Amino acid sequence: MNDITIFIGSILFLEIIFIGAILFVLAQALKKIGRGLKSVFVVAIILLLWLTGITIFNFTTEVFTKELLLAVVIPVILGVLLLLWKPYKEVIKAIPQAHYMKLQALRILFGVLFLLEAFFSVLPTWFRNLAGFGDIAAGIAGSFAFILIVRFGVKQWQVIAANSIGILDFITVLPLGLFVVVVDAPVELTINLIPLFAVPLFILQHIYSLTYLKAQQSG
Repeated sequence: MNDITIFIGSILFLEIIFIGAILFVLAQALKKIGRGLKSVFVVAIILLLWLTGITIFNFTTEVFTKELLLAVVIPVILGVLLLLWKPYKEVIKAIPQAHYMKLQALRILFGVLFLLEAFFSVLPTWFRNLAGFGDIAAGIAGSFAFILIVRFGVKQWQVIAANSIGILDFITVLPLGLFVVVVDAPVELTINLIPLFAVPLFILQHIYSLTYLKAQQSG
């Protein structure tokens, strides 16, 4: 087993952990509103099929900017449109801000993986550092917001600040990655598993958190 295989395996392992965290958050929300947990299994199957599909796709097809852009934008649009479905909206609204912040904290680990990519020299150093440290900063912001929420309750400034750092990272990194770093060259498998899966889910986390912040704000 070579180093690249281990690195790809680490990305997939982290994304499975991310799926587990999402399912835990979903299960807690369903319990809160008195619904059964059948939906958790449905979401688990969808996310695992998605992850499996993009992994197979990456091994069999060259991925270019257009594919990466669509892979980020389409899930986000679908996730926003699902809010029009009342049962889905009720579940998302029931997720506490503390749980959104815990999910955001996982970006620390994704940022570390970006920095470790240096051993494979796939990305330019400036972009790797920007993306890696940006994710770490977003994760740290989520961690601090989680601690403050647990101690003092939900305050608007905590959640807005944490989400803003995470969103700013995406606003900076995604356009640079898609239209400066990648351009017309195929994207390496060692790093594109993250934008193809985790990035749209983290974007939705920001959207959902900010959309229902006012309803959960304390005092």
